Amino acid sequence: MTVEPKGTLPLDVFPEETGLLRLLLGVTHLKHIYRTGWTDEELGRNVPRHLCESVADHCNNVTAFSYIIAKSRRPDLDITKVMEYAIVHDLAESLYGDHTPHEGKSYATKFDEELACLDELLKQTPEMMFIRDRWIEYSTDPPTNPEALFVRSIDKLETAFQAVIYETGGYKGLDKFFSYCEDKIDDPQVKELFYEVMGMRKT
Repeated sequence: MTVEPKGTLPLDVFPEETGLLRLLLGVTHLKHIYRTGWTDEELGRNVPRHLCESVADHCNNVTAFSYIIAKSRRPDLDITKVMEYAIVHDLAESLYGDHTPHEGKSYATKFDEELACLDELLKQTPEMMFIRDRWIEYSTDPPTNPEALFVRSIDKLETAFQAVIYETGGYKGLDKFFSYCEDKIDDPQVKELFYEVMGMRKT
């Protein structure tokens, strides 16, 4: 499924920029990419484009949720690692775009394709290659450490939270989001919060 971007894409407007500016343009690029799962008409979803969140919207919430929940429920975690995983977890989508499981790509294929995009984005900033390391630690399945597992669970919690908000607004076809997110949340504290979020549903 191909979805038009929300607006002018920074990397297209400034293709000549290099180094750190190119990486920052890549981060900004995420503000203009839809989270495509909300608008997939083939699955009966009808969130209008003007209300559909961007990848940057999602990343902002994942970062904020990760910080707040780690501080309140998981003080045992390394908060620096938590924040790094949250910030970089979807950065590759600035070049790769947002692809959903419905498209049928294997996890290994998607991992390799996203990593290639991340390498392209980082190739002019070797001092930023730690971003690549963090992305691999986060994206490796299963996660390599409790901080990565935690942020991956937060990623799904945030998706479920947004689905409840859309559903409450009258938008349809979102049931599969809830079962998918429940299956993917492995952190016990985050799972508890997921069930609290499910209690918000107006069914």
